[in-house]
Amino acid sequence: METKKRIFVALDGLGKTKVCEFVGKLTSLSNPYVATIAGFKIHDLWDQEGPSILNDLECAGAGGNVLVDLKLLDVPQTVRLRAQAVRQAKAGFLTVHALGGIEMMKAAAESGLQIIAITILTSHSESEVRNRFRRPVYDVVSELAWEAKQAGVWGVVCSANEVGVLASNPDLKGLKFVVPGIRLAGKDATDENQKRVNTPEAAFESGANYIVVGSELTKADDVSSVLARIMYEIDKVPDR
Repeated sequence: METKKRIFVALDGLGKTKVCEFVGKLTSLSNPYVATIAGFKIHDLWDQEGPSILNDLECAGAGGNVLVDLKLLDVPQTVRLRAQAVRQAKAGFLTVHALGGIEMMKAAAESGLQIIAITILTSHSESEVRNRFRRPVYDVVSELAWEAKQAGVWGVVCSANEVGVLASNPDLKGLKFVVPGIRLAGKDATDENQKRVNTPEAAFESGANYIVVGSELTKADDVSSVLARIMYEIDKVPDR
């Protein structure tokens, strides 16, 4: 049976040398769960090193499965040009903000990249979203996901708190649901950057297709053990 890709690893704030060392170490592990890694997410590395970082990551073992997390939000033509540049650098995925609207997301998708639209950042609490949009976070995320579906993007990013609403909506069938803000069961969920967080098990139980895991792996003393713990939680959820 083919192993399902489930995890995007966030390579935030490490610098090129540490990132390449980490990717090389992770992809060379004998742990069978390495095959569940869907890709590696970068943003500050792109800013620091430019498109050439993708060549470095490929040599380290990442292949072409790099998600460039630029969260683009601009007029359609600007987004079209920037997405084309990311595609030329041989990335696999690119993020944009769904708040940019259908035409902007369509412009990004024309690049041929797998476009992932951000709905509402996990750094916003539910009360902050309600104060800003005058609606519950579920309503706002659902509307943005619907627009992303109309634009023909590959997937959307939402928190584990909202993914169940999206996954159960037949109008969103075919979209991939990517969930950040992941914490292992039993660990402190307090995070100054992410307020709507949950466990791998909860995310997949609710309908996630992929999760984004960062420091849980990149700061681990025993990467293989942590990866196994993550997959232990995921494997408790029956395949849909």
